[in-house]
Order: sequence, then C-alpha cells, then structure tokens
Amino acid sequence: MSWCDKLASTPSMGIQLTSDFLPAEQILASLNSILNEHVDEDRGTFDVETIEPFRLIFNTDSGFRYSFDQKSAAITFNHRIRAQAASAGPPIMELISKAAPYTELLNQVKERLARAVALLPNINSRHISRVGIVSVTQVDLEDAPPGIRSLFEVLGKPLGGTVDSFNCAITTVLNKDYNYIDRCIHTFVLPEPPKKMVTVQLDWQRLFNTSQSASAKSTRQVMDAAQGEALAYFEKVAEGGLSDVDSNC
Repeated sequence: MSWCDKLASTPSMGIQLTSDFLPAEQILASLNSILNEHVDEDRGTFDVETIEPFRLIFNTDSGFRYSFDQKSAAITFNHRIRAQAASAGPPIMELISKAAPYTELLNQVKERLARAVALLPNINSRHISRVGIVSVTQVDLEDAPPGIRSLFEVLGKPLGGTVDSFNCAITTVLNKDYNYIDRCIHTFVLPEPPKKMVTVQLDWQRLFNTSQSASAKSTRQVMDAAQGEALAYFEKVAEGGLSDVDSNC
C-alpha cells in the first residue's frame, strides 16, 4: 500500500499537447458523451466553472475537475460537499464525492483523462510534450512519512532550532535520456502555529524530447508509464530519498 493511500492524498494528472486553438464550445460539444453520464433524474450532476474562448473547466459532483485549454488537458480529484437541509435546524454539510485510496482515485483520473483526450477534435494530429502526476497531502507533521519529517529537521539545524512555519519549493531532475527528462517539483507548506498540518504537494513530470503521438494507444502508454514512475518516486520521498536537490525557499 502506498503512503499516499494511508494519508488520503488526492491526485491530479495532466498532459501538455501541441497547440490547437479550439473554441471552448467545440471542446464542450466533443465531451457530450461524458457529460450525459452525469445525470440524476434529468438534472446534470456537474457545473461549468469556466468557459472562455479557448479554455474550459467543469466539475462533476463525484469530485472530478476537468480542465482544457489550447495546449493541455488535466483532471484533478477534489472532495465535494453540499449543504443538506435539516429538520428544525441549520443545514448539514454532506460529502457527495466518494472517498477512496489515492492509487484507486489516480486510476480513475487516468481512465477519465485518457477517454476525454481521445474525444478531443483533431487529437490524432497532435503530439504529447509533457505528462504530469500530482499528489496533494495534508497531514499532521507528527504523522508525516519519515522522509518529510527528516527534511524539516535538516532545514531547522542551520537556524539553531525547530521550524515553526515553512513554505518551500524543491525541484530535482530525476532521470535524463535521449527521449525524455523526468523531474519533480516538491512543495511543502507549514502554516504558523498553532496549526500543525503540513501540505505536501509532489508534482512529478516527464518532459519529452522526442515526438509522442496523442493517439489513444500512445496516450495510454504514456500515462501508464508515468503512473508507475511517479508512484515509485513518491514512495522514495516518503522513505527519505530527497537528496542533491535545488531549492527555492
């Protein structure tokens, strides 16, 4: 089991494509089959957040946020809540998205993104330049994985004490060859006391040096490979594998 599963992390996945300035209305029309599945008694269980000339964002009640523009497509999972009327009392907040382990949610995000990308107009003539997978975790510092705790301890030593608050971005190149470069942007935020919840965001990315078709088959292969590499790296971070990195704190 991944540490992301244990700590109820939430996922995102996205791809960057060669540009195609499709009107947002055309993108929305191409995703009609997806939207038609989000219905409850003839009521759409989704809302359109943004519709601009070349940008579209919509959210489903199940917690998936779809985002498209002229050069990218991404899906993020966020828990969704709504106010439910209560008899003789104030409204009660109800969780309407379904909680699940990170790896299960990531699989769902990947499947949804692969399907959505395949439906975009002109997709077979486009190419993938980047794929990214994000893990966002909020956890009490005392319950954080050892690799995260040790990072805070190391950064506090030169300052002569413990770290009370923290906002840091660390970027590292993980792997480099002829076809691609792998890197990860690590963001850690610890607010001022008395809050002790640290936000850990790991943004793993693969940047391609060679052309990658955006066909359905190629997109699936790119996403599957990225998922395996990203999950392996997230485990490395949790175990204390951060070293030789450039930071911007």
